[in-house]
Amino acid sequence: MATYVLDGKSAATLARRPLAARIAVSGTPNANGVRLVARTADGGPSGAVVETAPTMLIIPHVTEEIVIGAVPQGSDLFAPGTIVHVSIGPDSAADYEADVAQLTPRDVSGLGFIKLASIAPGVADTVTVTTWLTRPDSKLPPLAEAARVAARGALNVDQVAENRARPVRLFVDASASMAPLFASGMVAAAGDIVAGLAEVVSGGSEVTLGLLGPAAAPAVAVATNGVGAALGTAPAQGYGLSGGPALPPAAGTLTVLVTDAAPADEPFDDQVLLVLSGALSGTGGRRGAVLMPTDDPVQVLTARPDVVARVVADLLAPFALHGGVR
Repeated sequence: MATYVLDGKSAATLARRPLAARIAVSGTPNANGVRLVARTADGGPSGAVVETAPTMLIIPHVTEEIVIGAVPQGSDLFAPGTIVHVSIGPDSAADYEADVAQLTPRDVSGLGFIKLASIAPGVADTVTVTTWLTRPDSKLPPLAEAARVAARGALNVDQVAENRARPVRLFVDASASMAPLFASGMVAAAGDIVAGLAEVVSGGSEVTLGLLGPAAAPAVAVATNGVGAALGTAPAQGYGLSGGPALPPAAGTLTVLVTDAAPADEPFDDQVLLVLSGALSGTGGRRGAVLMPTDDPVQVLTARPDVVARVVADLLAPFALHGGVR
């Protein structure tokens, strides 16, 4: 027996025989809150499977493509920390010599549905199992992970399709008024939030990071798991945005400007603001979100997924509404 571990866009060839798709859950005490579903290639329900339990589907014959997915039970979205483990192999434990396709574990927190794999007729007496999990999840700091969950919930996708992905750019106001926000960790927390949503919308695990002000330097690519840390020691001094370098536009990106007040300059089409302010009207009517400063922001915000979800939804709203990231 061979076990094929599928990640990325890989596929495995199994012998044509009755198959079983099985799912197990870790990371959450509610293991009964997940159910396997089968659909046709065009999204309709598949009549080619037999559901013997919420966690197991039997596929007697594969005559057309069958898409295997998972949905939450008892709620609209998967609970935070829900990790699914899926295998597709023989429908009988006695058939121990048969090959098995096993998907890499996937965190499905915040999703209402996830496509896991497709099973299609192969050549001769075979079937082909192809994973839909385009890339494994990166390990993120807790606040960035909460933002990734929130972005998946806001867009109801695990990751956006490749042809809709938008590189994410994060520019931070490094003027004097931002100094307390750097010192308190609020800027680092904002960076983690942007890094988390970038995991869903960018098609990669990097954010282009730059500072605006006297500390301005060429923007650089930073791994999503290091954005918050990179902003934890960034300088803040000198003149404000109106006297510093202009924020460069870049069509086809999602550009987030972190500041403590809406700038006077007109935003360009792909720009949203993340304003660190206690004033709910801090964006000045511009597209974006307001995040209230707090002590120990990473710990406080990690414990408030509702706040993180609101901020992420506000940042993504213009692009979700216009189909830009779906």
